[in-house]
Amino acid sequence: MRELNMPSEIAQVYPTDLEKLAKQIFVSINSGIIVVAENGKVLTANPYALNKFGFSLEELTSDILDTFIPGLLSVATETRGERVFVLSNQREINLGFSISQLQYSDNQTGKIIHFRDMTEIVTLRNKLGRNEYFSTIGKIASWIAHEVRNPIFVIATIAKILLKQFKDPEQVKFVSSILKETKSLNNLVEDLLIYGKPLELKLERVLITKVISEIVEDMESFTSELGGVIEVVSDSNYLVADIDKERLKQVLYNLIKNALEAGATKVIIAIISDIRTIKISVTDNGKGIKASHIDKMFNPFISTKKGGTGLGLSICKKIMEDHGGDIQILSKPEEGVHIQIEFKRASDQVTF
Repeated sequence: MRELNMPSEIAQVYPTDLEKLAKQIFVSINSGIIVVAENGKVLTANPYALNKFGFSLEELTSDILDTFIPGLLSVATETRGERVFVLSNQREINLGFSISQLQYSDNQTGKIIHFRDMTEIVTLRNKLGRNEYFSTIGKIASWIAHEVRNPIFVIATIAKILLKQFKDPEQVKFVSSILKETKSLNNLVEDLLIYGKPLELKLERVLITKVISEIVEDMESFTSELGGVIEVVSDSNYLVADIDKERLKQVLYNLIKNALEAGATKVIIAIISDIRTIKISVTDNGKGIKASHIDKMFNPFISTKKGGTGLGLSICKKIMEDHGGDIQILSKPEEGVHIQIEFKRASDQVTF
């Protein structure tokens, strides 16, 4: 292959105005470019970057990059990477980036940060892996239900017949324990089916404080029976979300029920929000969770409650993730339980 004769033949291949071409590439390329000086001050950014970050060029070039994208400069020593960043305007973005060194004058250096928004790709990648996991669980659950339900039904039916016939207290106690265990086993099968089955969310726009009030009212007798009290605090009485109302109730019922059954006498439901999200925390004054258990509480079949299936919190996690939200245990070991759920906030412009 013949080499180009520099510079005469290069002028025949490219426009004579190479500076104009470079500017056009900078403006048109479908990926982000940010140029920063050695001290971190933004020198320029292309339209892709401005659009993804939601800042104007005037804003970005007025300060150092960390003011707008906290943490990006600290990883700028890497040649390439992929990370999630929370911007100063509260946007969350997953960037796949590469870093190049820049010398733009004899004694001035900086960095060129080239990136793509990987948020949708990462979300899809995680979703595909998650769908495959639950598909496998669903198949296993269906097989278990098919194989176990009939024997459970037969055992429970026989036990009920014997319970009517037996008069001896020891025999009654023995058969009653069989019925109790078959009920627990049946609950396990039902929970496993729910955990493995794809959720069909019925999204509707709801007023969150109204949903919480309904939950407290519905659980009033249960709470009183266990000698507990539920307190609700909120930073706003007008927070709306597009969510499956019954599924949200299911999550909060489970968290409150767990707290009261574990011996808590007070449960505080706190609702806080920002422009993008609503966070609901459930905090109790109970004995808390052992340090060795905290990281495992959302794993299937992990339970600290006697007779529990170990799927309650796993189902709660699945419900929140299917809403594009999250659930976390924020409590310190053995200092009461503090669990927080988070989901997207909808526009306030709605009439109920």
